[in-house]
Amino acid sequence: MKTYQDGKIAEYNDEKCAFDGMKNTKGIIRYLGTYGHKERVLFTNSNNEGIHKTVITRHILLEYGEYSLAQIFMYTLPPVFALEIKGFWTSLIKIVDALKGIHKLKTENGEWTG
Repeated sequence: MKTYQDGKIAEYNDEKCAFDGMKNTKGIIRYLGTYGHKERVLFTNSNNEGIHKTVITRHILLEYGEYSLAQIFMYTLPPVFALEIKGFWTSLIKIVDALKGIHKLKTENGEWTG
């Protein structure tokens, strides 16, 4: 889950747009949905007066990934045999094909820098 605190709405909207655009893409973690909640928080101003403010926190739910790609490379022996090498590159190409879709996405502010 990725969490966006109040004041980070542009980042949340951009990332949600990116995941919306890739939700049917195979080879990367799946985007499951979003939700948000409101919370009343007590702040103290410079006069030590308590002020209540509603804070909105937003969340993007993602499929659980047990390992990152960096961890897999760190703890897995490299492919040696021809069949292993072919399987490795076939799997890696699927990830690359999935990621190329990121460059075609338009976000709220017109760019994606993820």
